[in-house]
Amino acid sequence: MKRSDCYAARVINIIMGVFLMFLGVVLFFTGFSFLPVIGFFLAVIAIASSGVFLFAPRDSSCFLPR
Repeated sequence: MKRSDCYAARVINIIMGVFLMFLGVVLFFTGFSFLPVIGFFLAVIAIASSGVFLFAPRDSSCFLPR
């Protein structure tokens, strides 16, 4: 895998993680007024998914062999 592919994959993971975190926070706050049960449920799913993207391990093919 080329180094630019590794960089692009990491950037995409960070962008998706931040987007899902933002979506989760928005759904959490709308859960107080518009969607009490569904909003909180979707917020938990979005925040958990953002953690998966933000803390995803790097691909082993991106490391230089020793």
